[in-house]
Amino acid sequence: MDAIKNFAISKLATGINATQITATVLNGEGSRFPDTTIDGPFNVVIWNSSYANPALAYHAGEAAIYRVIERTNDQFTFKSTNNNRDGEEGTLPIAHNTIGKNYSVGLMFTSKTMQDLVTAINSKQSVVGTIRLVNPSFTSASDAANNRYPTVTAAMNAAVAGDEVEVTPGYYDEIDSISLKNGVNLYLHAGAGITSTTSNDGVVFKTVGTVNCIIAGYGDIGKDGTYFNITGSGEIYISANTIFSLYINGNAMVRVNTNKIVEELIINNPNANFQIHAQRINYYTDNSSSNNVVIYDASFGGTGIQNSAKPKLYNCNFDNAEFNVYGNAAPELYNCYLYYVGVFNNAKPKFYNCSYFFNVDIMLNHATVQPTFIGYNRVYVLESVTPTAIVYASGSLIVDNPFNINIVPI
Repeated sequence: MDAIKNFAISKLATGINATQITATVLNGEGSRFPDTTIDGPFNVVIWNSSYANPALAYHAGEAAIYRVIERTNDQFTFKSTNNNRDGEEGTLPIAHNTIGKNYSVGLMFTSKTMQDLVTAINSKQSVVGTIRLVNPSFTSASDAANNRYPTVTAAMNAAVAGDEVEVTPGYYDEIDSISLKNGVNLYLHAGAGITSTTSNDGVVFKTVGTVNCIIAGYGDIGKDGTYFNITGSGEIYISANTIFSLYINGNAMVRVNTNKIVEELIINNPNANFQIHAQRINYYTDNSSSNNVVIYDASFGGTGIQNSAKPKLYNCNFDNAEFNVYGNAAPELYNCYLYYVGVFNNAKPKFYNCSYFFNVDIMLNHATVQPTFIGYNRVYVLESVTPTAIVYASGSLIVDNPFNINIVPI
């Protein structure tokens, strides 16, 4: 579900046309709305304040719903297609800039809010579920009769919708795969970890069909190649200490929040719907053509964004790591820090207010690449180094204003 916050309302500081992808609310009032870096995206209604309520404004053609994918203080960035703002929940984007009119912005109870609630309720088929405890010492028949199991696999096999599998501290040697179930949540206590010595590939957490569940706690899902293979639909929340690998191959809405490391993130499905907030992602590959992949606040050990992938990266840090874009990929980077950029084939990355450090080279290796620099992009270089900020394959240096690049000696 999207974040909910009481009395989240303001007005546009300045009007916006029907395509603009950003808007600013009144000074200091952005904090009334959810923090996208913590709570994720949310929908807002914008309407002509001359009307008594948003419903009357909508029926007069003066209101629409938009999805906020980033809030930076008082500025909202909206979900967009081809740099044009998208309307949400069956509404179309309209201009909110008539001279002499004010426009309200509010976090309202909409059809999506109700649908999210219904989905959450339907995923819980029993009002009071069973807590199924996991501990290596639970090996007797009486343990099983009292919902206590020696392995995660045994507990998950016994669980039904509405149950929670609770894993106590210790590392668990599981079989090669565990199927997540619709409506069955998994909680790992601090000190709990899942591994496998029977499979060279570690444990695979699989989803098949529609699965709505939460995987949470302070344990580790990150030993010996253990990974998630999300192949079905539904909505899955994952919050754990360390996650080894995430393979997004299905249509499920997957949200990940971890304050530590994801060793490997691979996205293959063109309809992937994925959001992640992580401290670090050691390697990230995006082979999809989805524009519903959003990554917040992560540092990276390396990337490969290819085919027609269109992820959006916010406040990310490529600390001495490569950021490579291939094929027809069109990623968007907002307020990111980069050290090496490689752009190949017909790639069309967009850089919004990014910073590039030291003797960084932005390698544009084909004549057909079309990078775009928007806003204020800075290149920081050592005073003793020639500021070769952008280098084409031909070796020519481009540091002039058409690229919106500012060279800053340090």
